[in-house]
Amino acid sequence: MDRHSTIREGIIAGALGATGAAVWFLLVDTIAGQPFFTPRVLGEAVKSVVAPDNAAPPFVIVALYTVFHYLVFIIAAIATVALIHGSAKHIGFLAGMVMLFVAFEVAFYGF
Repeated sequence: MDRHSTIREGIIAGALGATGAAVWFLLVDTIAGQPFFTPRVLGEAVKSVVAPDNAAPPFVIVALYTVFHYLVFIIAAIATVALIHGSAKHIGFLAGMVMLFVAFEVAFYGF
């Protein structure tokens, strides 16, 4: 029997997802002639919440946002993997995940 590790699988899935999103935005920003524009702007937004009075050079903001980006993706992936593993034991989890996904999609398109 193959043992699954929720943490290990979540870290791998989160890192892959975060890398895919980062590469996509790097590609789009580079084509637009402003490489690292998206992580810089998002990093400024995160920094304004955490440390609004501190000034930091753009490369520090991009680096800090990248760490934040990966952590958020990894945490979300660990939670998702835990729900998927739980749905193997309790089918109700899977039905709940489907309903939650549909609700998020409807809300996304509604806004």
